[in-house]
Amino acid sequence: MPQTEPGSAPSPDQQELHAELLAAVRDSVIYTGLDGVVRYWNQGATDIFGFSAADMVGDTPARLYPEAGPEALPMDLARIAQGQEYVGEWSGRRKDGRQVWVDIKTTVVRDRDGRDIGFIGVAKDITARKEAERQLRDSEERYRAFVNQSAEGVWRIEMDDAVPIALDEEAQLERFYAHGYLAECNDAMARMYGFERAAELVGARLGSLLPAADPHNLAYLRRFIRSGYRLADAESHEIDRAGQERYFLNNLVGTVEGARLVRAWGSQRDITERKLAEQTLRANEARTRFAVDASRLGVWELDLGTLTARCSDRFERIFGHATPSPGWTYARFLQQVHPDDRDDVDARFQQARRSGENWEFECRIERADGRERWIWGRSTHYRDPGGGVPLMLGGVRDISDHRRTEHELRRVDRMEVVGQLAGGVAHEANNQMSVVLGCAAFIAGTPGLPAPVLQDVEYIKEAAERTANITRQLLAFSRRQVLHPEVLDLNALLEHVAPLLRRTLSPSQSLRLAVAHGLPAIRADRGQIEQVLFNLALNARDAMPSGGTLTLATSAVTLREDDRRARGVEALRPGGYVRLAVSDTGAGMDRDTLARAFEPFFTTKTVGLGTGLGLATVYGIVKQSGGYIAARSVPGEGTTFDIDLPEHEGRETASTVAVSATPRRSGERVLVVEDEPMVRRTLVRVLQEEGYAVLEAGDGRDAMALLDGSARPDLIVTDVQMPQVDGRELAGEVERRWPGLPVLFTSGFGGDHAVQRGLIEEGRAVLQKPLAPETLLREVRTLLDRSAR
Repeated sequence: MPQTEPGSAPSPDQQELHAELLAAVRDSVIYTGLDGVVRYWNQGATDIFGFSAADMVGDTPARLYPEAGPEALPMDLARIAQGQEYVGEWSGRRKDGRQVWVDIKTTVVRDRDGRDIGFIGVAKDITARKEAERQLRDSEERYRAFVNQSAEGVWRIEMDDAVPIALDEEAQLERFYAHGYLAECNDAMARMYGFERAAELVGARLGSLLPAADPHNLAYLRRFIRSGYRLADAESHEIDRAGQERYFLNNLVGTVEGARLVRAWGSQRDITERKLAEQTLRANEARTRFAVDASRLGVWELDLGTLTARCSDRFERIFGHATPSPGWTYARFLQQVHPDDRDDVDARFQQARRSGENWEFECRIERADGRERWIWGRSTHYRDPGGGVPLMLGGVRDISDHRRTEHELRRVDRMEVVGQLAGGVAHEANNQMSVVLGCAAFIAGTPGLPAPVLQDVEYIKEAAERTANITRQLLAFSRRQVLHPEVLDLNALLEHVAPLLRRTLSPSQSLRLAVAHGLPAIRADRGQIEQVLFNLALNARDAMPSGGTLTLATSAVTLREDDRRARGVEALRPGGYVRLAVSDTGAGMDRDTLARAFEPFFTTKTVGLGTGLGLATVYGIVKQSGGYIAARSVPGEGTTFDIDLPEHEGRETASTVAVSATPRRSGERVLVVEDEPMVRRTLVRVLQEEGYAVLEAGDGRDAMALLDGSARPDLIVTDVQMPQVDGRELAGEVERRWPGLPVLFTSGFGGDHAVQRGLIEEGRAVLQKPLAPETLLREVRTLLDRSAR
């Protein structure tokens, strides 16, 4: 043991004991006197502080702590002398100037008699530990700085009760929500949830952040379990402070201790805006797809450099491909364009390619299945954002139905124009035939005429009646003939006319009825429906020169607005109808012939064998009866005419009044108003020869002037349409002056047409021209007798 000052050294026994003890101690052991001067310095102290015993014996420990004042030394000897032990950590300096940290314990030393003789201090080197602590603090400070400054959310979830990882997946999920809470996070994460500071969010339960009701969150946690409690770039769907949906991209790792999950650390990035943008993009894409599908567009993109194309599924279907067919090029597209349209389509494309203008075309294509269709296409130029490649983006639509509808509309418009012309011609012809028939009757009534003259009169009368029949057909087509509707059982009507129809057919042709029982009634003109049947039967007879079968079938149908295309382009009145299908097994018609079938004067028969008015008459009668007619035909397979007549919803039945010839009367006053002089003179003469007193006027204005200065007539016969004042206005003035005075209207078009145009009121007496004398006289007599009652 090192020597101390004389007189204060330990006894030999103590020295020996101390030497043995200190030999086993690696810590610093320093012994000082009561004055604080070092008396003993062991090797451990030299190892720790770098000072030898020779350096320190006779000096004080303050040399080891140069930064501290005497009052701050780790050895407050006065207190220690009073029995207070000192324990603490101190930072000192080695002899070479390096810092050293020690854990010191200093106590008082007493002799056998209990007297204080000095102090002993034992110091343990803790420099390495303190350095580790410093590094840890530095690391934590850096971590805190990173966490606090990070734009990403950093968090730690703790479990109130650790979750055994041996539990099944569902049980672990249940424990997560039962025991998980947010133990730590940074301000960035708090702001993601709508808070200002982390302290406002810390403590939130897992369920409030990651609602279990959202299946996406459960899937997220299941992936966490299945991955061994480590996930990277995993999406979560969470709720912020305001209840708004938030989307986060997470990296997280769980801490497992003793087969239990105790916590999870993680970071998250707010991707809500990106997700909403993706959702908006998907919604826009869905709307675009819907719009494209709704518009029935086939979309394509053409590389203007290579002329290769990418095409949508609908594009493929438009061109007749049931499945995608790779390898589309402009040349391949052009091959499917109809040869007659190919040059025009290509010229338009080349012009658009050179000029950068939009390319628009309309053409026929030959589909992969051989069918011919019409398409419309349009495209625009743009560049690929990635490579700047010039592209053309466009779409095509199958417009075959549209083209067919346009054609049908033009056909119907043409038929309407022809119908108006036919009606006008018929009106004028009826006026003239009224004169011819009247004059023929006058001549025939002349006594003593030679037989040849009487024969000529009969020829004139027969020709006039045949002309009148043609005008009736024209009026039927133009829907201006007089109808006398009644409630009809169509099946009964077919049974009634079937024998007559069979007589119109040749011996090699047969008639077949296929009626549906329980049909609703219809309301129509019996004679007109019979005319429809006879016209169609004659048409079928001519279509089956080698024999065949004519089938008349009835059924009840319901027409909807969706059936408009099948019934034609006109607006269709939805409701219940009775269908009469008239089918033959003849030669049929091609598409062009079928399109013109109902046009007046159109016939495929040899000149002199047909007027071309048969089907036109059928068309007009059906339309005027409130129904629809359509023809179906395939060359070599016959033709079917589908006639749909509205079912009758009322309960009344039709009634007819038979009017017989009446004896001659005289003295009754009749006013004849007609703007056509020849017709007027004929009517006046017919009435005068019957014994009536007749007044005449050239139009409604003259008639009103005549009535002002004359006595009340017994009857007025007036044309409906006249210049100045027409028949309706005249009838109104007559009714105002003499209520109940009968008025008989005449019209070259017919009563229904006059009613529909508002020229006369429904229920008024009207005769259709041409007027045969006996018909005029019978109607005049009926009205006068009715008025007398």
